[in-house]
Amino acid sequence: MIDPAATPDALPDRLATLDILRGLAALGVCLGHFAIGVLGGVKYEAAIPLLSLGFYGVPIFFVISGFVLPLSLERGGYTLRGAPIFLARRLTRIGPPAWITIIGSVALFFLLDRVKGGAPFWSADLSPARLAHNLAFTIPFTSQSWINGVLWTLSVELQYYLFLALVFPLAFRSGRTMALTALLLWCAYYLPVPKAQTFLLHNLAFLIGGLVFMFRAGRVGRVELYAGLAALTLAAGWRIGVGEAAASLVAALVILHADLRFRVGAFLGRISYSLYLIHWMTGLVLANVIIRFVPPTGAAARLFLYLACLAGTLIAAWVFYRVVERPSLVLAKRIGGRSRGRAQTADPPL
Repeated sequence: MIDPAATPDALPDRLATLDILRGLAALGVCLGHFAIGVLGGVKYEAAIPLLSLGFYGVPIFFVISGFVLPLSLERGGYTLRGAPIFLARRLTRIGPPAWITIIGSVALFFLLDRVKGGAPFWSADLSPARLAHNLAFTIPFTSQSWINGVLWTLSVELQYYLFLALVFPLAFRSGRTMALTALLLWCAYYLPVPKAQTFLLHNLAFLIGGLVFMFRAGRVGRVELYAGLAALTLAAGWRIGVGEAAASLVAALVILHADLRFRVGAFLGRISYSLYLIHWMTGLVLANVIIRFVPPTGAAARLFLYLACLAGTLIAAWVFYRVVERPSLVLAKRIGGRSRGRAQTADPPL
Protein backbone atom coordinates (compact mmCIF):
# COMPACT_ATOMS: atom_id res chain seq x y z
CA MET A 1 0.00 0.00 0.00
CA ILE A 2 1.29 3.45 -0.93
CA ASP A 3 1.75 5.83 1.97
CA PRO A 4 -0.21 8.98 1.06
CA ALA A 5 1.83 11.04 3.52
CA ALA A 6 5.09 10.16 1.79
CA THR A 7 4.80 12.71 -1.00
CA PRO A 8 7.27 15.41 -2.05
CA ASP A 9 5.05 18.13 -0.61
CA ALA A 10 4.97 16.34 2.74
CA LEU A 11 8.73 16.50 3.08
CA PRO A 12 10.39 19.45 4.83
CA ASP A 13 11.98 21.99 2.53
CA ARG A 14 15.45 21.02 3.61
CA LEU A 15 15.97 17.57 5.10
CA ALA A 16 18.37 17.79 8.02
CA THR A 17 19.10 14.08 7.68
CA LEU A 18 20.43 14.57 4.14
CA ASP A 19 22.72 17.38 5.26
CA ILE A 20 24.16 15.29 8.07
CA LEU A 21 24.46 12.17 5.93
CA ARG A 22 26.38 13.94 3.19
CA GLY A 23 28.50 15.78 5.79
CA LEU A 24 29.54 12.51 7.40
CA ALA A 25 30.20 11.03 3.96
CA ALA A 26 32.53 13.92 3.05
CA LEU A 27 34.30 13.65 6.40
CA GLY A 28 34.73 9.92 5.86
CA VAL A 29 36.37 10.42 2.46
CA CYS A 30 38.64 13.07 3.97
CA LEU A 31 39.77 10.79 6.79
CA GLY A 32 40.26 7.92 4.37
CA HIS A 33 42.62 9.97 2.21
CA PHE A 34 44.45 11.21 5.28
CA ALA A 35 44.91 7.64 6.47
CA ILE A 36 46.47 6.31 3.27
CA GLY A 37 49.12 9.00 3.05
CA VAL A 38 47.80 12.33 1.76
CA LEU A 39 49.42 13.98 4.76
CA GLY A 40 52.82 14.47 3.24
CA GLY A 41 53.44 10.77 2.77
CA VAL A 42 52.87 10.01 6.45
CA LYS A 43 50.96 6.79 7.01
CA TYR A 44 49.56 5.42 10.23
CA GLU A 45 49.17 1.77 9.35
CA ALA A 46 46.99 0.90 12.33
CA ALA A 47 44.38 3.47 11.30
CA ILE A 48 44.12 2.51 7.63
CA PRO A 49 41.61 -0.39 7.94
CA LEU A 50 39.19 1.71 9.99
CA LEU A 51 39.54 5.09 8.31
CA SER A 52 39.50 3.58 4.82
CA LEU A 53 35.86 2.74 5.45
CA GLY A 54 35.31 6.46 4.86
CA PHE A 55 35.67 5.88 1.13
CA TYR A 56 32.20 4.36 1.22
CA GLY A 57 31.05 7.96 1.47
CA VAL A 58 31.22 8.09 -2.33
CA PRO A 59 28.28 5.70 -3.00
CA ILE A 60 26.42 7.49 -0.21
CA PHE A 61 26.82 10.74 -2.18
CA PHE A 62 25.46 9.00 -5.27
CA VAL A 63 22.42 7.68 -3.39
CA ILE A 64 21.65 11.14 -2.02
CA SER A 65 21.85 12.63 -5.53
CA GLY A 66 19.68 9.80 -6.82
CA PHE A 67 17.03 10.77 -4.27
CA VAL A 68 17.15 14.53 -4.00
CA LEU A 69 17.52 15.54 -7.66
CA PRO A 70 14.33 13.76 -8.81
CA LEU A 71 12.64 15.29 -5.76
CA SER A 72 13.79 18.74 -6.86
CA LEU A 73 12.63 18.17 -10.44
CA GLU A 74 9.29 16.85 -9.25
CA ARG A 75 8.69 19.89 -7.10
CA GLY A 76 9.60 22.16 -10.00
CA GLY A 77 7.19 20.53 -12.47
CA TYR A 78 10.09 19.52 -14.72
CA THR A 79 9.59 18.87 -18.44
CA LEU A 80 12.10 18.23 -21.20
CA ARG A 81 11.92 21.89 -22.20
CA GLY A 82 13.57 22.70 -18.89
CA ALA A 83 16.61 20.52 -19.57
CA PRO A 84 18.96 23.36 -20.63
CA ILE A 85 18.15 25.38 -17.50
CA PHE A 86 18.47 22.33 -15.25
CA LEU A 87 21.86 21.40 -16.70
CA ALA A 88 23.08 25.00 -16.61
CA ARG A 89 22.11 25.27 -12.95
CA ARG A 90 23.84 22.04 -12.03
CA LEU A 91 27.04 22.95 -13.90
CA THR A 92 27.07 26.39 -12.30
CA ARG A 93 26.50 24.80 -8.90
CA ILE A 94 29.43 22.37 -9.03
CA GLY A 95 31.68 23.77 -11.78
CA PRO A 96 33.28 26.99 -10.47
CA PRO A 97 34.37 25.52 -7.10
CA ALA A 98 35.85 22.49 -8.85
CA TRP A 99 37.59 24.60 -11.49
CA ILE A 100 39.18 26.76 -8.79
CA THR A 101 40.51 23.67 -7.03
CA ILE A 102 41.99 22.43 -10.31
CA ILE A 103 43.80 25.73 -10.89
CA GLY A 104 44.87 25.73 -7.25
CA SER A 105 46.22 22.20 -7.58
CA VAL A 106 48.25 23.17 -10.64
CA ALA A 107 49.72 26.13 -8.76
CA LEU A 108 50.49 23.85 -5.81
CA PHE A 109 52.28 21.37 -8.09
CA PHE A 110 54.61 24.07 -9.42
CA LEU A 111 55.18 25.40 -5.91
CA LEU A 112 56.07 21.96 -4.54
CA ASP A 113 58.51 21.34 -7.39
CA ARG A 114 60.11 24.72 -6.83
CA VAL A 115 60.54 24.07 -3.12
CA LYS A 116 61.89 20.56 -3.76
CA GLY A 117 64.28 21.63 -6.48
CA GLY A 118 65.75 19.41 -9.17
CA ALA A 119 63.75 17.79 -11.94
CA PRO A 120 59.97 18.43 -11.91
CA PHE A 121 57.94 15.73 -10.20
CA TRP A 122 54.47 17.05 -9.35
CA SER A 123 54.16 19.17 -12.49
CA ALA A 124 56.00 16.82 -14.85
CA ASP A 125 52.84 15.41 -16.49
CA LEU A 126 50.91 18.67 -16.80
CA SER A 127 49.85 19.62 -20.31
CA PRO A 128 47.22 21.83 -21.95
CA ALA A 129 45.25 18.72 -23.00
CA ARG A 130 45.25 17.29 -19.48
CA LEU A 131 44.16 20.61 -18.01
CA ALA A 132 41.40 21.04 -20.61
CA HIS A 133 39.93 17.59 -20.00
CA ASN A 134 40.05 18.11 -16.25
CA LEU A 135 38.16 21.38 -16.58
CA ALA A 136 35.60 19.64 -18.82
CA PHE A 137 35.31 16.59 -16.51
CA THR A 138 35.92 14.32 -19.51
CA ILE A 139 38.94 12.42 -18.15
CA PRO A 140 37.17 9.00 -18.07
CA PHE A 141 36.78 9.15 -21.85
CA THR A 142 40.42 10.04 -22.56
CA SER A 143 43.91 8.75 -21.81
CA GLN A 144 44.57 11.72 -19.49
CA SER A 145 44.57 11.60 -15.68
CA TRP A 146 42.94 13.69 -12.98
CA ILE A 147 44.84 16.62 -11.50
CA ASN A 148 42.68 16.42 -8.40
CA GLY A 149 41.78 12.76 -8.02
CA VAL A 150 38.50 13.30 -6.17
CA LEU A 151 36.96 14.98 -9.22
CA TRP A 152 36.16 11.65 -10.85
CA THR A 153 32.93 11.58 -8.86
CA LEU A 154 31.90 14.94 -10.33
CA SER A 155 32.28 13.47 -13.80
CA VAL A 156 29.92 10.66 -12.77
CA GLU A 157 27.50 13.19 -11.27
CA LEU A 158 27.47 15.25 -14.47
CA GLN A 159 26.75 12.15 -16.51
CA TYR A 160 23.85 11.43 -14.15
CA TYR A 161 22.53 14.98 -14.59
CA LEU A 162 22.48 14.49 -18.35
CA PHE A 163 20.75 11.13 -17.98
CA LEU A 164 18.16 12.58 -15.61
CA ALA A 165 17.50 15.61 -17.82
CA LEU A 166 16.65 13.31 -20.71
CA VAL A 167 14.68 10.51 -19.03
CA PHE A 168 13.15 11.88 -15.81
CA PRO A 169 9.61 12.48 -17.13
CA LEU A 170 9.39 8.88 -18.38
CA ALA A 171 11.73 6.79 -16.23
CA PHE A 172 10.28 7.95 -12.91
CA ARG A 173 6.64 7.76 -13.95
CA SER A 174 5.91 4.42 -12.28
CA GLY A 175 7.52 1.38 -10.77
CA ARG A 176 7.36 -0.40 -14.11
CA THR A 177 9.08 2.37 -16.06
CA MET A 178 11.80 2.58 -13.43
CA ALA A 179 12.33 -1.19 -13.51
CA LEU A 180 12.61 -1.00 -17.29
CA THR A 181 15.11 1.86 -16.98
CA ALA A 182 17.20 -0.17 -14.53
CA LEU A 183 17.18 -3.13 -16.91
CA LEU A 184 18.25 -1.00 -19.88
CA LEU A 185 21.08 0.56 -17.84
CA TRP A 186 22.24 -2.89 -16.80
CA CYS A 187 22.38 -3.94 -20.44
CA ALA A 188 24.07 -0.66 -21.45
CA TYR A 189 26.99 -1.58 -19.22
CA TYR A 190 28.02 -4.18 -21.78
CA LEU A 191 28.31 -1.68 -24.62
CA PRO A 192 31.87 -1.30 -25.95
CA VAL A 193 32.44 2.08 -24.27
CA PRO A 194 34.56 3.23 -21.29
CA LYS A 195 33.12 2.07 -17.98
CA ALA A 196 35.58 2.95 -15.21
CA GLN A 197 34.62 6.16 -13.40
CA THR A 198 31.42 6.49 -15.45
CA PHE A 199 27.70 6.50 -14.77
CA LEU A 200 27.45 3.09 -16.47
CA LEU A 201 29.42 1.55 -13.60
CA HIS A 202 27.89 3.48 -10.70
CA ASN A 203 24.27 3.99 -11.82
CA LEU A 204 22.91 1.39 -9.37
CA ALA A 205 23.67 3.67 -6.40
CA PHE A 206 21.75 6.49 -8.11
CA LEU A 207 18.87 4.12 -8.86
CA ILE A 208 18.70 3.10 -5.19
CA GLY A 209 18.24 6.76 -4.31
CA GLY A 210 15.75 7.12 -7.14
CA LEU A 211 13.68 4.24 -5.79
CA VAL A 212 13.51 5.96 -2.40
CA PHE A 213 12.22 9.05 -4.22
CA MET A 214 9.61 6.93 -6.00
CA PHE A 215 8.34 5.72 -2.64
CA ARG A 216 8.32 9.22 -1.17
CA ALA A 217 6.47 10.44 -4.25
CA GLY A 218 3.80 7.78 -3.77
CA ARG A 219 4.60 5.95 -7.02
CA VAL A 220 5.62 2.63 -5.48
CA GLY A 221 4.40 0.89 -2.35
CA ARG A 222 6.37 -0.60 0.50
CA VAL A 223 6.53 -4.07 -1.02
CA GLU A 224 7.85 -2.68 -4.30
CA LEU A 225 10.26 -0.44 -2.42
CA TYR A 226 11.94 -3.16 -0.39
CA ALA A 227 11.87 -5.70 -3.19
CA GLY A 228 13.49 -3.13 -5.46
CA LEU A 229 16.08 -2.19 -2.84
CA ALA A 230 16.98 -5.85 -2.40
CA ALA A 231 17.33 -6.39 -6.16
CA LEU A 232 19.37 -3.24 -6.73
CA THR A 233 21.62 -3.94 -3.75
CA LEU A 234 22.35 -7.47 -4.97
CA ALA A 235 23.05 -6.14 -8.45
CA ALA A 236 25.34 -3.44 -7.04
CA GLY A 237 27.19 -6.02 -4.95
CA TRP A 238 27.80 -8.05 -8.09
CA ARG A 239 28.94 -5.09 -10.16
CA ILE A 240 30.74 -2.61 -7.89
CA GLY A 241 31.43 -4.59 -4.71
CA VAL A 242 29.74 -5.69 -1.51
CA GLY A 243 31.01 -2.72 0.51
CA GLU A 244 29.71 -0.14 -1.96
CA ALA A 245 26.38 -1.95 -2.22
CA ALA A 246 26.01 -2.12 1.56
CA ALA A 247 26.85 1.58 1.94
CA SER A 248 24.24 2.43 -0.71
CA LEU A 249 21.58 0.39 1.07
CA VAL A 250 22.41 1.93 4.44
CA ALA A 251 22.16 5.42 2.94
CA ALA A 252 18.73 4.57 1.52
CA LEU A 253 17.51 3.22 4.86
CA VAL A 254 18.80 6.30 6.68
CA ILE A 255 16.93 8.58 4.26
CA LEU A 256 13.80 6.48 4.71
CA HIS A 257 13.77 6.03 8.46
CA ALA A 258 16.26 8.25 10.31
CA ASP A 259 15.73 11.72 11.68
CA LEU A 260 19.24 13.03 12.30
CA ARG A 261 19.62 16.45 13.86
CA PHE A 262 22.81 17.75 15.48
CA ARG A 263 24.73 20.96 14.89
CA VAL A 264 28.11 19.48 14.04
CA GLY A 265 26.51 17.25 11.43
CA ALA A 266 24.59 20.17 9.97
CA PHE A 267 27.82 22.18 9.75
CA LEU A 268 29.60 19.30 8.00
CA GLY A 269 26.68 19.00 5.61
CA ARG A 270 26.84 22.68 4.74
CA ILE A 271 30.53 22.55 3.88
CA SER A 272 30.53 18.96 2.55
CA TYR A 273 31.17 19.84 -1.10
CA SER A 274 33.94 22.29 -0.22
CA LEU A 275 35.49 19.77 2.17
CA TYR A 276 35.36 17.08 -0.47
CA LEU A 277 37.04 19.30 -3.06
CA ILE A 278 39.90 20.75 -1.06
CA HIS A 279 40.73 18.21 1.65
CA TRP A 280 43.63 16.45 -0.06
CA MET A 281 45.29 19.67 -1.22
CA THR A 282 44.81 21.41 2.13
CA GLY A 283 45.91 18.35 4.09
CA LEU A 284 49.05 18.02 1.98
CA VAL A 285 50.04 21.65 2.53
CA LEU A 286 49.26 21.65 6.25
CA ALA A 287 51.15 18.42 6.83
CA ASN A 288 54.27 19.69 5.09
CA VAL A 289 54.19 22.82 7.25
CA ILE A 290 53.42 21.13 10.57
CA ILE A 291 56.02 18.38 10.07
CA ARG A 292 58.72 21.04 10.13
CA PHE A 293 57.77 21.80 13.75
CA VAL A 294 56.44 18.42 14.96
CA PRO A 295 58.22 15.48 13.26
CA PRO A 296 55.88 12.45 13.14
CA THR A 297 58.27 10.20 15.04
CA GLY A 298 55.78 8.62 17.42
CA ALA A 299 52.12 7.75 17.89
CA ALA A 300 51.37 10.95 19.81
CA ALA A 301 53.02 13.11 17.16
CA ARG A 302 51.13 11.33 14.39
CA LEU A 303 47.83 11.77 16.20
CA PHE A 304 48.56 15.47 16.66
CA LEU A 305 49.39 15.72 12.95
CA TYR A 306 46.10 14.12 11.96
CA LEU A 307 44.01 16.25 14.30
CA ALA A 308 45.78 19.50 13.38
CA CYS A 309 45.43 18.81 9.66
CA LEU A 310 41.78 17.84 10.08
CA ALA A 311 41.00 21.01 12.05
CA GLY A 312 42.83 23.18 9.53
CA THR A 313 41.08 21.47 6.64
CA LEU A 314 37.64 22.00 8.17
CA ILE A 315 38.41 25.70 8.67
CA ALA A 316 39.68 25.99 5.10
CA ALA A 317 36.56 24.22 3.80
CA TRP A 318 34.33 26.66 5.69
CA VAL A 319 36.21 29.61 4.17
CA PHE A 320 36.05 28.04 0.72
CA TYR A 321 32.32 27.52 1.17
CA ARG A 322 31.74 31.14 2.12
CA VAL A 323 34.01 32.66 -0.54
CA VAL A 324 33.60 30.28 -3.50
CA GLU A 325 30.85 27.70 -3.14
CA ARG A 326 28.03 29.82 -1.76
CA PRO A 327 28.25 32.44 -4.54
CA SER A 328 28.08 29.61 -7.09
CA LEU A 329 25.00 28.24 -5.36
CA VAL A 330 23.32 31.64 -5.38
CA LEU A 331 24.18 32.17 -9.05
CA ALA A 332 22.87 28.71 -9.97
CA LYS A 333 19.51 29.46 -8.38
CA ARG A 334 19.19 32.63 -10.44
CA ILE A 335 19.60 30.89 -13.80
CA GLY A 336 16.30 30.77 -15.64
CA GLY A 337 14.57 33.17 -13.28
CA ARG A 338 12.12 32.00 -10.63
CA SER A 339 11.48 28.30 -11.03
CA ARG A 340 8.07 26.74 -10.80
CA GLY A 341 6.98 25.37 -7.48
CA ARG A 342 9.81 24.62 -5.06
CA ALA A 343 12.38 23.13 -7.40
CA GLN A 344 15.29 24.67 -5.57
CA THR A 345 14.32 23.87 -2.00
CA ALA A 346 16.20 20.57 -1.98
CA ASP A 347 19.86 21.20 -2.65
CA PRO A 348 21.72 18.16 -4.04
CA PRO A 349 24.93 17.14 -2.31
CA LEU A 350 27.33 17.85 -5.15
